[in-house]
Amino acid sequence: MSAAGKFTLKIQTNTECSIIIDGDSKGTLKAGELMPVLLGAGTFKITAKPVSKDFNVFSTTYEVTKENINKENQISLELTPAKSGGTEEESESWFMKKINNIIEKRKLTW
Repeated sequence: MSAAGKFTLKIQTNTECSIIIDGDSKGTLKAGELMPVLLGAGTFKITAKPVSKDFNVFSTTYEVTKENINKENQISLELTPAKSGGTEEESESWFMKKINNIIEKRKLTW
């Protein structure tokens, strides 16, 4: 049950990670467990930063309307496997290299 004037969001992930909401760390969540977080009305940035470098960081926004106050909901954040097995910056770099390779190949055919 939600606290008076709050919305309870129960977060679940597929790997152990730190949960960060609007830059505020809410703690570490183990895979398959639920973390209840109390929120007021508004839009929140939720980030799941994996403990393992085998997964990519996951970020999303979640909106709580006044109509949802005193209610609860559960979300499951599915983190994807990292391609490079490294940091978020390394994963982004790997992705950008792939895009640039595709662009270069297409230039040759134009």
